[in-house]
Parts: sequence; C-alpha cells; structure tokens
Amino acid sequence: MSPRCFATRSRLIRAKHMASRDLALIGAGYWGKNIARNFNLLGALHTLCDLNPATLESYGADYHGVRKTDTVASVLADPTI
Repeated sequence: MSPRCFATRSRLIRAKHMASRDLALIGAGYWGKNIARNFNLLGALHTLCDLNPATLESYGADYHGVRKTDTVASVLADPTI
C-alpha cells in the first residue's frame, strides 16, 4: 500500500469515527498504550479500563475526554459503548 493510499484510508476511518466515541479498551498497559493512542487519535476511544490505578493515571491531558475505570463490569454496563 502506498503512503498516499494509507493516508487517504486513515482519513476515511477517522471521519467515520469522529462523531462516535464508542470504543472501550480493556487492558491499558504495555501494548494498550499504543492501541489507546491510535484509537484516541481516530476519535473513537470512549473508555480505558485497567486494574492498575497507576496505569490509568499515566494517561495525560491528551485523554481528557476519555473515561477511566478499573472494573470491566462498568464497561459492560455502559450502553454508550
């Protein structure tokens, strides 16, 4: 895939998700940070879930609109996800 095609595809994906933050990431640690960053940039990330409070606190100002929780039950109970 050429860089131009990838950039166009990224814009289409971003445009599709911009209006709906409806994705929850369960497990926000080592690999989760990369996944969270990408979904947040796409405008799709609604909630970060991790058992470790320090992990959740490590997400800075770029995640100000993202809910953070330490229970999977609260993620599953949220109808907006």
